[in-house]
Amino acid sequence: MSEALATREPTILAAQTDLPSPVFRGAQMVQALAAYRELQKALDESMPDQLMELDGKPFRKKGYWRAISVAFNLTAEPIEERREISGVFADGRENFGYIVTHRATSPSGRAVTGDGSCFAVEKARRFKCPHPESPGSKRTLHFPHDTCPDFDPNFQWKTLPAQATEHNIRSHAHTRAMNRAISNLVGFGEVSAEEVEHDEPDVNTRTVPKRADGSALVTEISSKTGKSKAGNAWTMYLVTFDDGRSGSTFDESLAKMATDAKAAGALLIPALEQKGQYWNLIELKPVKANGASPQPPGAIISREQVVRFHAVARTHGWTDVEGKELLAANGYASSKEIAVQDYQRLVDELKQRQPDEPPPRGDSGPF
Repeated sequence: MSEALATREPTILAAQTDLPSPVFRGAQMVQALAAYRELQKALDESMPDQLMELDGKPFRKKGYWRAISVAFNLTAEPIEERREISGVFADGRENFGYIVTHRATSPSGRAVTGDGSCFAVEKARRFKCPHPESPGSKRTLHFPHDTCPDFDPNFQWKTLPAQATEHNIRSHAHTRAMNRAISNLVGFGEVSAEEVEHDEPDVNTRTVPKRADGSALVTEISSKTGKSKAGNAWTMYLVTFDDGRSGSTFDESLAKMATDAKAAGALLIPALEQKGQYWNLIELKPVKANGASPQPPGAIISREQVVRFHAVARTHGWTDVEGKELLAANGYASSKEIAVQDYQRLVDELKQRQPDEPPPRGDSGPF
């Protein structure tokens, strides 16, 4: 062996020794996951009240994660907490919240952290159409609720919710952080119920299946304003899509693009980026098919837009006969034939009428 090679050999061996290697092998991890699933099944059966189902998928509440902590002999403790303000309600009170970090530690000394946050606006009720489908009915006349002529995108921001006490908001943030810390340590990436639930889930909320190309229709656009610590004014827009996704942005051009697409019933491909438990809308792309717009001149409005068209007509006192006359004057035999390019103009024409009394809730056939 040459002197040069002899000099290099210890270095090569040292480098090989320092290569990272897993502590547990594949079979051991499979065994650990099987043991976790067995424990999970036993706890689910003994604590059914700690299960919550959303979109057909089970999520486990804090009682489950406390039981997991006991089963694995973990120690969980808060290590950081801060109170923040994010916007102001219309009544002048602040949308306060807490951002908390917890650390979970195993008997072996392995430790991981988990963070959680909760803000007052999460306790607010969501807008629900106030018009019953029929007298005494629990079903609403307009659905989705943003098709209601009285829809208010800023409904949640009218007043500080009564349930938004310092204790409730702070406690919810701590629960989320502790659940996440325990889950990060032993839960194989599972998400807790408190991280996904709303205080008042809208049981009527429906979403369409996600399209293969990632495109979606804009169903709602809301905004809120505020000032930074430096005194600079800002406006944040929240855009919601028909496949259940939503994202916020401060980009006015993106908000305008979403607004125009909603009015036209045009599909967009949103690019969303997760930051903590929130999603930011960073880009919107119009859908292209063979180099042409998916909404060419003459494209027909969607079923949801037909429903909204009739809802606006009823609210503003238009009879079926008058509706048909309006459509005929614009070259349409039925509302189902309205072109996207004419839709908003016809809706605006319906809104110009201010009835002296509420219109009848009778036949609203497809004129």
